[in-house]
Amino acid sequence: MKCSLTIFGGIIILVYCFFSLYSLYALYDQRYGETDKDLKQNLLSLKKTASPRSKLFGKRINRISNNFSSRNETSSIRTKNVEIWGKAAISLYLWEHILKGELESELGGLSTYGTFTQDELKFQFRTGPGVVQSTVPQDVENLVLVLNGRTQEKIDFARSWLDYLPHYSNLKNIAVVLLGNEQCNNEWILQYLTTHGGLVKALFITYDTQIVDDDNIFQWPLGVATYRGFPVVQDEAIRINISRPYICNFLGTIYPGSSREKLINSLEGAGLDDKCFIKTRTSWEPLESKESLDVYKRALATSDFTLNPVGVNTECYRLYEAMSYGSIPIVEDAVTEGECDRNGNSPLRLLRKMNAPFIYIKDWNQLPDILKNLDANANDVVQKRQEIVKWYRWFKQETNQHFLSVLRDKFAWTKIT
Repeated sequence: MKCSLTIFGGIIILVYCFFSLYSLYALYDQRYGETDKDLKQNLLSLKKTASPRSKLFGKRINRISNNFSSRNETSSIRTKNVEIWGKAAISLYLWEHILKGELESELGGLSTYGTFTQDELKFQFRTGPGVVQSTVPQDVENLVLVLNGRTQEKIDFARSWLDYLPHYSNLKNIAVVLLGNEQCNNEWILQYLTTHGGLVKALFITYDTQIVDDDNIFQWPLGVATYRGFPVVQDEAIRINISRPYICNFLGTIYPGSSREKLINSLEGAGLDDKCFIKTRTSWEPLESKESLDVYKRALATSDFTLNPVGVNTECYRLYEAMSYGSIPIVEDAVTEGECDRNGNSPLRLLRKMNAPFIYIKDWNQLPDILKNLDANANDVVQKRQEIVKWYRWFKQETNQHFLSVLRDKFAWTKIT
């Protein structure tokens, strides 16, 4: 009998606990467990029944409703997948220096790839000799194609890629980043733009070419010589606040009768050649050895100023490489021969527009006096170095944002905020 009462009492306690838990669940569900659909219906009902005089209450309902709609609209916008195919070395400047993407190699180095996501845009980067028309994703929808148009041979290769684009049946959006001709002869690319009946919606192109309109065609920075293996320079490699052993540096090819020859003569005549890191050659070499690259990087890292005489074009890789190491460019202010822009903001139209803190010089015979004046105030040199490092970081970030903004605009996307 006693055992039966014990069992009965236990059952009563279990039943009580069950109903207590159920009641608690029902109360929670009633208060917090409404589905999105029920919540939306309740909000609509509140809007209809609220008194017109209850403005504060009405605004509160509207704010909640708008937040609800915004949350659902954001969740419904899918990630935009963008392929970047690099068929020119300048693609590595875009990927590693501007977008700050990372790279991995496959197939024994035949192809290099990387992925990178910024906001709603997911980029897949591919480059290398293994990247050909038949090996890239055939279902690509959004594409940034990086090409070289510097010589006729490079143009012919670029055309082969542009002419093949209609074979990708799902392709909707195309932008091109083009290493342009150093004398700005780039009209051949126009036929491929949508404004001329082609498929390319946006073109980014190097040098002060006159076809830039900032509507469909945008100027792109030349960047560093990635084809020579110039790296992404880490902050710890830049001696910003420490005195450097050399006033200036110049490593390059000396052509007879050129302004480069005048530069060297000016330094030697003033007895400054021993205070500058100078290493010259008589013929151009397209590739660097590990040893020559190390010497070049050391020259940039240990010099206050980097001398930039004109070559075929005023804009050169040396400008960006110097800034990477905090060495202030001293630039020959001269427009070279060809079809490049000759207006008042040239040469270096893009860099001038962005207020690059360079030192410009019209005549290399003025160099000794300029260097002596600059070297007389060590604190001023350090301040200029800090300024150039800060500016270059900002410039790359601005280039990043401009690139993404153009893609969103020309590909008819809207940024998720």
